Amino acid sequence: MEKMETDAPRLRLPEIAELLRESPSPWGEAVAIEVQDVESARGADRVLDLLVRVTWNGLSRTFAAEAKGRSSPSTVRAAAQQAEEYASSSNSLPMVVVPYLGDRQVRMLIERGVSGLDLSGNGVIVVPGVMLLCRTGRPNQYPESQPARFAYRGSTSIVPRVFLSRPEYDSVKQIREEIKTRGAVVAPSTVSKALARMEEDVLVQRSGDRIVLVQPEELLDRLASSYRPPRSSRDISLRTSLPLPELFARRPSSVRLTLTGTASMPEYAVGARGDVTAVYCDSVRKLKDALGIAWEETDRFADLRVIETRNKEVYFDARERSDGVVCASPVQAYIELNAGDKRDKQMAMQVRDRVMAGLDR
Repeated sequence: MEKMETDAPRLRLPEIAELLRESPSPWGEAVAIEVQDVESARGADRVLDLLVRVTWNGLSRTFAAEAKGRSSPSTVRAAAQQAEEYASSSNSLPMVVVPYLGDRQVRMLIERGVSGLDLSGNGVIVVPGVMLLCRTGRPNQYPESQPARFAYRGSTSIVPRVFLSRPEYDSVKQIREEIKTRGAVVAPSTVSKALARMEEDVLVQRSGDRIVLVQPEELLDRLASSYRPPRSSRDISLRTSLPLPELFARRPSSVRLTLTGTASMPEYAVGARGDVTAVYCDSVRKLKDALGIAWEETDRFADLRVIETRNKEVYFDARERSDGVVCASPVQAYIELNAGDKRDKQMAMQVRDRVMAGLDR
């Protein structure tokens, strides 16, 4: 039975085999790696990609290798599953061969008991109960384009963020409706691209129309590592005699106003901050007109910082308190605090726990 390619590989099998033969062993001369001819690599009722023989300290083992021309987490996971099936029918051990193995892929392979070699100088050899060799850290020599490169940043990040408020959906339409309920509108094409990237990264899984978040902590990590402060057209300091609840009560209905994630910290964590309260606003002019004489721009003894931005993600899933003050979402609060100093990072961990606990509801 011929094996069908499903991932549109960047490199074809003959190229991968040749490059693997030419590549030095990740462990130098201590470990010999022999790649057998593709035509002779046949097992039971399936056609294997490669047979790889590994020799270390006088011990040799043969591996049934599934080769892929791409290196995304979902591709490596699928290759590992195929290799396991081939190995069981060919009296050998499972292995994957891809252009690049990152630390996450290597950990996944070790957990499954599957070996892996890449074309960038990294690898892991697993012989259960006998051998575990691992070499990582060498850079990716075969970078490839990915769907929605910035899926975890800017307005596109609203799509992954909504999974941290509700982790399971029955359709893409339901995802868009949930996003709208939480205060944003995202184009269908943006949702599709973000979902494709999340599937590539094995953060969500699809079964029919059902779409489920499977790695919430990893998703939160990706949002945090991809974070960039929102673009601002104005950033001003002012002194106002109005308490926060009245400030929010006076804002025009057409103006979006919310505390920044950092300023929202007391809503989600125990602690105190000494800096000036900061808010995001999508129209400083309209807010200023509404406040009138209560608005005094100054750098001396300022008690409010107003950041004008139209970036949708900072307003997404904002939460209104009983006194009318609108706080940023716990996800936004975590991301901003995590980008701060040591104390902010400590507060961020409390907010992170809040986000994770919310998924159990």
